Amino acid sequence: MSSSRRCLWHHWLQVSTVQHSRYVAVETVACSFGAVHIISGIGLASSLCDLLHQMESILEDYVSATDLKQYEERYHEEMKRGDVDPKTQFEYAWCLVRSRYPADIRRGVMLMEDLFHHGNAEAKRDYLFYLAVGSTKLQEYSKALKFIKAFLHVEPANRQAQDLEATIKSRMKKEGIKGMAIVGGAALAVSGLVGLGIALAKR
Repeated sequence: MSSSRRCLWHHWLQVSTVQHSRYVAVETVACSFGAVHIISGIGLASSLCDLLHQMESILEDYVSATDLKQYEERYHEEMKRGDVDPKTQFEYAWCLVRSRYPADIRRGVMLMEDLFHHGNAEAKRDYLFYLAVGSTKLQEYSKALKFIKAFLHVEPANRQAQDLEATIKSRMKKEGIKGMAIVGGAALAVSGLVGLGIALAKR
């Protein structure tokens, strides 16, 4: 598993306490996809369908009021001190993205965008993934597709990102959204992310 994927799932498992086991199962399937396919004899289409259902269930997961309150209080305490730790901001943003309320999700996306622009450069890929999740939950599929394509521009073999991209496109198709949203999906990568990809590729 790449360091980016380990970081991605470390964050996911760290914040998502309510349905921890489900996320572990998703990671296991994603990381051993080839072996599962060969041993079980399940067709490729069926396996991909299962993974898409898993991604859908993740998108429909909601934060508990207890978790949201805990991370919100920690974030505001650090805000009062004038020094918010990026980890605290991320945890609060991810809780907001998992809210049932669009206003909360939008606030979470804004905090995640701030981390993307001002946070650790090595974590930018992870922030892009969560921005794609948040935008998908807001049904802003054009933005979600741009974010996930930018992520895949840097790490094209990432299974979770591939699954999320497929889920976004599936929802767009169901809702009749097409055209420039899909054709121009990689536009975000042009403004700075290409440079990030080149820098990461050299490591």
